[in-house]
Amino acid sequence: MDSLGIKMPDMKKASKSMSGVSDKQLAAAWEDETRIVPKKNTTRIAAIPNVSKQAMSAYLKAAHAEVIKALPASVVDYAEKVYAFCVQSNISAERMSTVSAGFWMEGKTGIAVYLLGKALTQTNEAEVRGNYAALLSMMDAPHIAIPVLNVLNAEFPKNSTLLNNLGQAWFGLGELVKAEKYLDSAIAIYPYHPQANLTKARIEESKGNPKKAVECVKRSIKHAYTKEKEETLKRLGYKITMNDLSYHFKADTDPLSIGKFKRPEYPRNAQELKALAPIWQEFNDELTMEIAKLEKEKRDQSQKVNENTQQMVAQAMKLVQKRRNGSRFYASAPVCHKGWSRT
Repeated sequence: MDSLGIKMPDMKKASKSMSGVSDKQLAAAWEDETRIVPKKNTTRIAAIPNVSKQAMSAYLKAAHAEVIKALPASVVDYAEKVYAFCVQSNISAERMSTVSAGFWMEGKTGIAVYLLGKALTQTNEAEVRGNYAALLSMMDAPHIAIPVLNVLNAEFPKNSTLLNNLGQAWFGLGELVKAEKYLDSAIAIYPYHPQANLTKARIEESKGNPKKAVECVKRSIKHAYTKEKEETLKRLGYKITMNDLSYHFKADTDPLSIGKFKRPEYPRNAQELKALAPIWQEFNDELTMEIAKLEKEKRDQSQKVNENTQQMVAQAMKLVQKRRNGSRFYASAPVCHKGWSRT
């Protein structure tokens, strides 16, 4: 190993460092690793403020200032360039929320949350506030998200999305009683809620109720299949069947619209031929008109595709030109680290 440049560990030093770790500490570490539900974080829970609707703008401003501090400097620098680009392109605050979602789907959560925070300086739109709170929860900051979600829940009661987000936030803090309350409310409105049911399953499993956990995962997988859910059911002793899945595809019984055309009868003699001739002529004229209509739709759609392609090429060329001019806007950005303060 020495000849290959691989340095052997100093076993004396290793034994000394290990000797400082107690059996209790090792047990606690193993418990955290195998835990089904998060451990209750009393420090974070105690720090959650009660914010009114009137004070929400000030709270969001202060919260975002803390978010920026927690983000790596490289992420903030890149996100600021993205925001500047959005402003220069006259992208509204509401549309900025969509841009943010795109970054989140690419795994660049730091840029996503930064953009939403900046958008909230321009708009008080509920959807933007809700998305911002959801991102905070996913980035291990549910204690900051909960005041925002509480105000939204008061504004829009019985909304399954908000109730689920509140349930997920409290679950992240290990406050299972409150989490279950909101998750149950979301499921009561939307029985097959994928996220609410999946988190509810973890709570039931932690209580020692595997059968109830299976039922929750089955409801979760009904409207949103994932391989992970199937593996969870397998681990809980249940094998899914085709009846557990939902198919939303409904085949068109007449995809070619043939049913709306009724073919005239065929003539069986000269007298019927004379009588049916005008009816057949009308039928053929109707077919010709329909064919002409479909051909026009085909040409129009082709033209739209060409126009869209040309626009996309033009935009791409502009972006390439910007990059050639020295802009670093399109350099790859690191994903935001989840290292939020625990206090």
